[in-house]
Amino acid sequence: MDKLSCFKQTALISALMLEFAQVSQAATIHVDGTNCTLHDAIVSANSNAATGGCVAGSGADELQLPVSGFFELQSPLAYITDHLTIHGNGSTITRVDTAPAFSILEGGFIDLTLNETTISGGQELVSSSANGGGGISLVYGTLTLNDSLITDNSGGGVYLYSSQSNSVINHSVIADNSGLATASRLSAGLTIIGGNLTINRSTIANNINQGTASGGGLYVRNSYFYGADIQINNSTISGNSSLAGGGGLHIRETYYYLVPTSTVVTLSQSTIVGNSTSQDGGGIFNDSDAHTVISQSLISGNSSGNLVNEILNSGGTVTTNNFNLIGLNGQAGVVGVNIGATDAIPVEANLSGIIDIELKNNGGLTPTHALNQDGSAIDFIPEGNCQSNADQTGKPRPLDGNGDGVLACDVGAFEYSDVIFEDGFEG
Repeated sequence: MDKLSCFKQTALISALMLEFAQVSQAATIHVDGTNCTLHDAIVSANSNAATGGCVAGSGADELQLPVSGFFELQSPLAYITDHLTIHGNGSTITRVDTAPAFSILEGGFIDLTLNETTISGGQELVSSSANGGGGISLVYGTLTLNDSLITDNSGGGVYLYSSQSNSVINHSVIADNSGLATASRLSAGLTIIGGNLTINRSTIANNINQGTASGGGLYVRNSYFYGADIQINNSTISGNSSLAGGGGLHIRETYYYLVPTSTVVTLSQSTIVGNSTSQDGGGIFNDSDAHTVISQSLISGNSSGNLVNEILNSGGTVTTNNFNLIGLNGQAGVVGVNIGATDAIPVEANLSGIIDIELKNNGGLTPTHALNQDGSAIDFIPEGNCQSNADQTGKPRPLDGNGDGVLACDVGAFEYSDVIFEDGFEG
């Protein structure tokens, strides 16, 4: 072996050993709330030094919370400055009502993973002009949210600014959060400004913007350095509201002269129903050069003050024509959108003719709207065109929902069946 080959091999082995050493050095910090508090655990993870009754962190640490633990915060937790995974094990982290205003989890330039945790009671400063995330606020970082609930926070549920890599929300719920009365920007539910985010089998519901901010459920925009690329798969956006445009989603692209970036949102097999706004785009407001692609999704029963109930496209592009159901009672309820040849406008006079309007536990890990067996969403998509092999609950696709002996997929996040399934799969 020549010297160069030997050097390369030695360098590779050294790099692998260093990577292994870095991974192996990560500490697991057990948080009991008494000897080792949640605040001290985060300080230990940040500083790599033992704090209070918590062991020292080391690298990308993991916090283990007790099963079904309950952490009431009288004061803010430490700002997270190092990569961290929190295993909630069914625990709740909440701010008590008498405490000053603060967000529950805040961090920057990190990867944050949250598993099986409820975040509630967080509050932005009541005088803030933007909903910066009362539950989770993360700047220049990456969020992975698994099997978690973000609820009852003021000033927005989750705020992500310029994610450095791919953030993911899996099997999680962002619901019943509120925007500030003083806020003129960003969402009561989920805001992402720049970066990539994939949302899988999750529910964003009943979030309310109380101020003049737009996008009750979800607000998406590019940032100066990062475009926004959002994928929403097999998910439900329901019952959100805002005074300004986009009760369900507000999607926009801001032009930056020196560093042009883009905004792209892709909706696949998702359900957007029952959202409302006092202005335009009860379901979706697509604004200012943003591009939205909608596939095999149900967008119906949304409402707006100016009668553009489902989708308003203002200066951007909205692409459909992939087996979508858009509108209600024979009215598409769109402006600036061409309904495609494979799409359809529901003829049902009321949303209840298509879905169960109550959000329920219909199997799986997140609440969904079940379908009405006689509604137009049943078996609308030919078997060969189905985009995935399971719905939001985990139930398989395609099924024969209307009993005609032909397998086909339903429109939206839920696949109807009169067969009993357990945990989303056939028992």
